[in-house]
Amino acid sequence: MAPFRAALIFVVLLAFFLVGVPLQWLVARWAPGHAALIPQAFCRSLLALVGVDVATTGALVRGQPVLCVANHVSWIDILALGSVEPFCFLAKRDVSAWPILSAFAEVQGTVFVDRGRRRSIPPANAKLAARLRERRTALIFPEGTTFGGAEPGRFMSSHLAAARDFLAQDPACDEVAVQPVALAYSSPVAAWLGDDALLPHLWRVLRGPRITCAIALGAPISYGPDADRKIVTREAREHVVALLAAHRRRSTAVAADAPDLAAAAAARGA
Repeated sequence: MAPFRAALIFVVLLAFFLVGVPLQWLVARWAPGHAALIPQAFCRSLLALVGVDVATTGALVRGQPVLCVANHVSWIDILALGSVEPFCFLAKRDVSAWPILSAFAEVQGTVFVDRGRRRSIPPANAKLAARLRERRTALIFPEGTTFGGAEPGRFMSSHLAAARDFLAQDPACDEVAVQPVALAYSSPVAAWLGDDALLPHLWRVLRGPRITCAIALGAPISYGPDADRKIVTREAREHVVALLAAHRRRSTAVAADAPDLAAAAAARGA
């Protein structure tokens, strides 16, 4: 079954590249209100083929500029988040060289940054600020890489400066909502860590059981003109840690109740 699903994934990627990308450009130009439909359909199709379900709690902030701050576990994060909202992502420059997937990143309005060069940070922040001016919801992974532990890695504050840049350019707006987002997976197989290559990891995911990606949207943190980005970054990480802890408690409670539910079902069937 895994080889068949892998073949279907290739077909979906190729179809999106040949048809979806040009169509997305046309929709974005002539019917921008519907521009989210194609990327979201693409993400949902790939998730279905890969074998990943998405469960979301909380609500995304609406009606004001939003910069989401999320922990980073896997390449699956992008598809899971993209299936929920047409986020404008900040991604490492390497992604811009990936076949086909780079086209998806482009139509999403992804901003690329060379994480090995600090000089690339200000231009990337300027592009993120431009996305906020377009009233796009931007999302960054401040760890700068993937982590698979119970808690996220250190959050770096560099790209929260995009909120400051936006406020400096839009005096009519007095704050940006920095919204913490926590991602957790039902299986450790989902974690894509270190030097693990993409295709071998995809194959392991395809061969395993279905995975659930839990996305928790936390309460927003106000980022005003006088905000200290390091303090806001620290608060955002604390919120993400709390959201992940709450998810673990819920998962533990569900697992503890499972034997009782199974016994009750068996008793009803007897």
